[in-house]
Amino acid sequence: MKSLNYILVGSLLVLGACKTSQKPVATPPAASTPTMPKPVLNAVGVTKPQLLKPGYSSMDDYIAKNLQYPDDAKKNNVQGTIMVSALLDTTGVLKDVKAENDLGHGTAAAAEKVVQSMSPMSPAGNNGKVMRLHMKVPVNFTITKAFSLDSEEKLDKMYQNMPDIEAKYPGGATERDKFIKANVKIPASLQTEGMVFVTADIETTGALTHIRVVKPGIPEIDDAAIQVVKAMPKWIPASTLGHPVKSQVVITVDMKR
Repeated sequence: MKSLNYILVGSLLVLGACKTSQKPVATPPAASTPTMPKPVLNAVGVTKPQLLKPGYSSMDDYIAKNLQYPDDAKKNNVQGTIMVSALLDTTGVLKDVKAENDLGHGTAAAAEKVVQSMSPMSPAGNNGKVMRLHMKVPVNFTITKAFSLDSEEKLDKMYQNMPDIEAKYPGGATERDKFIKANVKIPASLQTEGMVFVTADIETTGALTHIRVVKPGIPEIDDAAIQVVKAMPKWIPASTLGHPVKSQVVITVDMKR
């Protein structure tokens, strides 16, 4: 009986040692789930998705300011509206973005790209519950006269034709006026004094061409002004970046005795 008690005590000691030797198992933390923006409900409990990008008043405003109009579409004066469909999931990410029509010249791809760039957005909601939403977004391609590619090209040409240094009569304005006074032939019929404004093109060689009166008046007087300008020596041509360029000048011919 005494030996049986030793056996029971020994068993209990062994069991106790086993328990104390076991290491505690750490409980893994619960996986964190991303918190979604809570929809702001309107009077009927439904909310539309909203842009999360600052600085824009609406989706239309964002599209108008971020749409990359393809150059080929501008050159071919392509205008119109492309409807883009997309699925807005419960995380606010736009998926399956696809243009439903195409105006050609790269417009469909441009429309898809600008709509895709709106993601992520605040998701749609219904009675406080976030929901998926199938969207249709209009993307407008419009060329205004002020910003058309044709106008931009004309503006570039206008600036290119503005010389760094304007054309000049040899010796300057004083010598020019002396030449006019010494060579102008006043018509006998001239009873009054006045000014005739003559315009001329100064070629890269300095030669004067396309000489004409700005505002024609009395034919004899106009002709006398044109003749004195034609008799002028070559001018020093205008230049841009050190290279001679064609330009236009207006010459005042003082018609007085």
